[in-house]
Amino acid sequence: MTTEPLNLKVQYRNADGSLTNNEGKPYLKIVNTGTTAVPYNQVTARYWITPENFKGSLGMWIDYAPLGNSKVIMKYVSLSTPGVNALGYIEYSFTTSAGSLAAGGNSGEIQSRYANTDWSTFNEANDHSIGTNSPYADKSTITLYRNGVLVWGTEPLTEAPVIKLKIFSARRAICFQYHPDGFTPAYLYGDGATTKGILKKLPSDYRTFAPCKSPPRPPRLTT
Repeated sequence: MTTEPLNLKVQYRNADGSLTNNEGKPYLKIVNTGTTAVPYNQVTARYWITPENFKGSLGMWIDYAPLGNSKVIMKYVSLSTPGVNALGYIEYSFTTSAGSLAAGGNSGEIQSRYANTDWSTFNEANDHSIGTNSPYADKSTITLYRNGVLVWGTEPLTEAPVIKLKIFSARRAICFQYHPDGFTPAYLYGDGATTKGILKKLPSDYRTFAPCKSPPRPPRLTT
């Protein structure tokens, strides 16, 4: 994906003291290092996760944002093809009423939370975007987009598909029986116990082979 000149970035801190509980608490700041203001509604951020015990949706909340809680929107998007340490991402977007991010300014602390709908446990340690820092720091695994174009960070790599193969070996078996005419010995190539195969004349050493699982020799007709 083409990256525009880096004039926007994400700073992050982990507001949760545990990586194995039932909530994630990413706190974010969107920072404008450029010389012109950027409308917030042109900006989206993605926080990439692997939500264990996922039930089809997540509970997501903005607990505080200087812009106004209702002006920051969270949405979970599942990936059609899993990424390395990412089954989906939480997207942060902004309403038109949020205004613009001033040149040289930042959004202020956006305090967010997410949880499974049944409050079951996550293991955040394997999430692409996770960090353990308490003070704010630049976070390149939280990606930032302007008008849908990546301008900050590194998206997770696509997970290589795992292909499991089961190999079956065909064993060509031989057994003997009598030809349907009731007179001519014959033998059968097939797959062991079945009687599928091709009937042929029995070789002279046919007695070294096991009998087929077939009806006994028909009685020979006499006149």
